[in-house]
Amino acid sequence: MEEILLWSHYTQNHKGFRIWINLSLIASLPITTCDVIYNDDLLSIDVNDLYSGKDVLPFLKEAMVTKAKCWNYEDEVRAFTSKEYCKLEEVGGKTLEYINISLESVTRIDFGIRFPIEERDKLIERRKVRGLSGIKFFQCGLSYDEYAIEYEEL
Repeated sequence: MEEILLWSHYTQNHKGFRIWINLSLIASLPITTCDVIYNDDLLSIDVNDLYSGKDVLPFLKEAMVTKAKCWNYEDEVRAFTSKEYCKLEEVGGKTLEYINISLESVTRIDFGIRFPIEERDKLIERRKVRGLSGIKFFQCGLSYDEYAIEYEEL
Protein backbone atom coordinates (compact mmCIF):
# COMPACT_ATOMS: atom_id res chain seq x y z
CA MET A 1 0.00 0.00 0.00
CA GLU A 2 2.90 2.38 0.74
CA GLU A 3 4.07 2.28 -2.87
CA ILE A 4 0.62 3.37 -4.08
CA LEU A 5 0.69 6.34 -1.71
CA LEU A 6 4.22 7.33 -2.70
CA TRP A 7 3.34 7.19 -6.41
CA SER A 8 0.20 9.25 -5.74
CA HIS A 9 1.97 11.89 -3.67
CA TYR A 10 5.17 12.38 -5.62
CA THR A 11 4.55 11.63 -9.28
CA GLN A 12 1.54 13.80 -10.05
CA ASN A 13 -0.87 10.94 -9.45
CA HIS A 14 1.15 8.28 -11.31
CA LYS A 15 2.06 10.56 -14.28
CA GLY A 16 5.76 10.74 -13.38
CA PHE A 17 8.63 8.31 -13.08
CA ARG A 18 11.05 6.97 -10.46
CA ILE A 19 14.80 6.78 -11.02
CA TRP A 20 16.97 4.19 -9.31
CA ILE A 21 20.56 5.32 -8.73
CA ASN A 22 23.61 3.26 -7.85
CA LEU A 23 24.90 5.42 -4.99
CA SER A 24 28.36 3.86 -5.10
CA LEU A 25 28.83 5.43 -8.55
CA ILE A 26 28.23 8.95 -7.22
CA ALA A 27 30.32 8.49 -4.08
CA SER A 28 32.81 11.09 -5.32
CA LEU A 29 30.17 13.83 -4.93
CA PRO A 30 30.16 15.53 -1.52
CA ILE A 31 26.65 14.49 -0.51
CA THR A 32 25.41 14.24 3.07
CA THR A 33 22.36 12.10 3.75
CA CYS A 34 20.05 12.36 6.75
CA ASP A 35 17.12 10.25 7.86
CA VAL A 36 13.96 12.33 8.17
CA ILE A 37 12.69 12.88 11.72
CA TYR A 38 8.94 12.34 12.09
CA ASN A 39 7.50 14.46 14.87
CA ASP A 40 4.12 16.04 15.54
CA ASP A 41 5.63 18.83 17.62
CA LEU A 42 5.92 21.93 15.46
CA LEU A 43 9.40 23.43 15.37
CA SER A 44 9.57 27.10 16.30
CA ILE A 45 12.21 29.79 16.57
CA ASP A 46 12.16 33.27 18.03
CA VAL A 47 12.43 35.69 15.11
CA ASN A 48 14.74 37.87 17.22
CA ASP A 49 17.28 35.03 17.20
CA LEU A 50 17.69 35.50 13.44
CA TYR A 51 19.00 39.04 13.98
CA SER A 52 20.75 38.72 17.33
CA GLY A 53 23.80 36.84 16.11
CA LYS A 54 22.65 33.67 17.90
CA ASP A 55 23.64 30.46 16.11
CA VAL A 56 20.43 29.29 14.41
CA LEU A 57 22.14 26.69 12.22
CA PRO A 58 21.14 23.74 14.48
CA PHE A 59 17.49 24.81 14.21
CA LEU A 60 17.70 25.17 10.43
CA LYS A 61 19.32 21.75 10.08
CA GLU A 62 16.58 20.15 12.18
CA ALA A 63 13.86 21.97 10.22
CA MET A 64 15.24 20.63 6.92
CA VAL A 65 14.83 17.02 8.03
CA THR A 66 11.59 17.14 10.07
CA LYS A 67 8.11 16.16 8.90
CA ALA A 68 4.82 15.31 10.63
CA LYS A 69 4.50 11.76 12.00
CA CYS A 70 1.73 10.89 9.54
CA TRP A 71 4.41 10.71 6.80
CA ASN A 72 6.60 8.15 8.59
CA TYR A 73 5.58 5.32 6.24
CA GLU A 74 7.83 6.98 3.64
CA ASP A 75 10.99 6.15 5.60
CA GLU A 76 12.54 9.12 3.78
CA VAL A 77 16.20 9.99 3.48
CA ARG A 78 17.20 13.46 2.32
CA ALA A 79 20.43 14.31 0.51
CA PHE A 80 22.29 17.61 0.75
CA THR A 81 25.29 19.09 -0.99
CA SER A 82 26.94 22.47 -1.47
CA LYS A 83 25.53 24.86 -4.04
CA GLU A 84 28.79 24.69 -6.00
CA TYR A 85 27.99 21.07 -6.96
CA CYS A 86 24.52 21.95 -8.28
CA LYS A 87 23.57 22.78 -11.82
CA LEU A 88 21.10 25.52 -12.77
CA GLU A 89 18.88 25.15 -15.79
CA GLU A 90 15.97 27.16 -17.20
CA VAL A 91 13.01 24.92 -18.06
CA GLY A 92 9.61 26.28 -18.99
CA GLY A 93 10.31 29.70 -17.49
CA LYS A 94 11.46 28.23 -14.17
CA THR A 95 14.98 27.88 -12.84
CA LEU A 96 15.69 24.32 -11.71
CA GLU A 97 18.61 23.49 -9.45
CA TYR A 98 19.80 19.92 -9.17
CA ILE A 99 22.79 17.66 -8.63
CA ASN A 100 24.27 16.67 -11.97
CA ILE A 101 24.49 12.87 -11.81
CA SER A 102 26.04 10.82 -14.61
CA LEU A 103 23.68 8.60 -16.59
CA GLU A 104 25.97 5.66 -15.85
CA SER A 105 24.79 5.78 -12.22
CA VAL A 106 21.14 5.28 -13.27
CA THR A 107 20.23 1.60 -13.06
CA ARG A 108 16.47 1.61 -13.51
CA ILE A 109 13.53 3.85 -14.41
CA ASP A 110 9.94 2.98 -13.42
CA PHE A 111 7.20 4.75 -15.39
CA GLY A 112 3.99 5.63 -13.56
CA ILE A 113 0.67 4.12 -14.58
CA ARG A 114 -0.38 7.36 -16.32
CA PHE A 115 3.02 8.33 -17.75
CA PRO A 116 2.57 9.31 -21.44
CA ILE A 117 3.49 6.32 -23.63
CA GLU A 118 5.07 8.49 -26.38
CA GLU A 119 7.39 10.17 -23.84
CA ARG A 120 8.28 6.80 -22.32
CA ASP A 121 9.20 5.37 -25.71
CA LYS A 122 11.36 8.44 -26.52
CA LEU A 123 13.31 7.99 -23.27
CA ILE A 124 13.87 4.30 -24.00
CA GLU A 125 15.05 5.10 -27.53
CA ARG A 126 17.50 7.75 -26.22
CA ARG A 127 19.06 5.12 -23.98
CA LYS A 128 19.69 2.91 -27.01
CA VAL A 129 21.17 5.80 -29.04
CA ARG A 130 23.53 6.73 -26.19
CA GLY A 131 24.60 3.14 -25.61
CA LEU A 132 23.34 3.05 -22.01
CA SER A 133 22.38 -0.60 -21.90
CA GLY A 134 22.73 -0.74 -18.10
CA ILE A 135 19.42 1.08 -17.55
CA LYS A 136 16.36 -1.16 -17.16
CA PHE A 137 12.87 0.23 -17.78
CA PHE A 138 9.66 -0.87 -16.09
CA GLN A 139 6.03 0.10 -16.65
CA CYS A 140 3.80 0.27 -13.57
CA GLY A 141 0.36 -1.26 -13.61
CA LEU A 142 -2.33 -2.00 -11.05
CA SER A 143 -2.59 -5.51 -9.68
CA TYR A 144 -5.85 -7.33 -10.33
CA ASP A 145 -5.44 -9.45 -7.18
CA GLU A 146 -4.62 -6.90 -4.48
CA TYR A 147 -4.16 -3.20 -3.75
CA ALA A 148 -0.66 -3.05 -5.17
CA ILE A 149 1.45 -1.89 -8.08
CA GLU A 150 3.02 -4.42 -10.43
CA TYR A 151 6.09 -3.78 -12.58
CA GLU A 152 6.56 -5.08 -16.11
CA GLU A 153 10.02 -4.88 -17.63
CA LEU A 154 10.02 -3.20 -21.03
